[in-house]
Amino acid sequence: MHVAPTKFLCGLGALIVALGAAIGLVLRATAELRAEVNAARAQRAELRDAQGRRDALECAQSAPATVAQVERDVAALASARAELATARGEFQRVSLAAMRRESPVDPPARPAPSRADPAALLQSVVRAVADGEAEELAALIDLDEAARAEAEALLAELPGDVRAEYASVEHLVASVMVAKTDGHLADARVDAIMPLNSDESTARTTLVRAGGGTRTATFRLRQTTDGWRLRVPLRVIEGYRALVTGVVRRPAG
Repeated sequence: MHVAPTKFLCGLGALIVALGAAIGLVLRATAELRAEVNAARAQRAELRDAQGRRDALECAQSAPATVAQVERDVAALASARAELATARGEFQRVSLAAMRRESPVDPPARPAPSRADPAALLQSVVRAVADGEAEELAALIDLDEAARAEAEALLAELPGDVRAEYASVEHLVASVMVAKTDGHLADARVDAIMPLNSDESTARTTLVRAGGGTRTATFRLRQTTDGWRLRVPLRVIEGYRALVTGVVRRPAG
């Protein structure tokens, strides 16, 4: 079918006008939708800001009460710790006082202590223990690195006035040893010496009681530049620490 050019142009013009109108509507709708989206985003941002200001205000209002409670808790904890430290110090003071043995007012004549050989050393140890001579015993004993560290920890735990009573960790150890060891020993006979290394040996010994009777014991001895000394092992120091402080330390792991 043949269409006249004039009619075709008229129809095309009408189509273009209609299409333009439709595009205009779409553009206006898109612009309105974009405006609504931007408005919604702005409202959400304002809402977040308002929420943040409200949370900050609530935090600021509650902060003084929270800080005050924390301060009260810290003060209560400090007070409890101080009370515990006082109680521990008093326990240690009483423990050591209960174990202390007083030297006799008129002590009998006794030989001077000697570290010339194992037999002389052990006899000197027995006499010092029997007579309650802690200072003398302190010069006859020896602590290895682990035992010394434990004894130093014990000494450091004591109240200052109690700590000042001991001239050294050996003096503290000897004082507890004198208090806890049988004071009715009269002599020590060395039955056998077994070397362990260049400067240490074990001594199988017969201990003689003042009232009769004997018992055997094995001691570890160390030879130093100024004579023999009795080695006090770590486990003994740990036992002394438990006696004095009332605290038994569990091994790590």
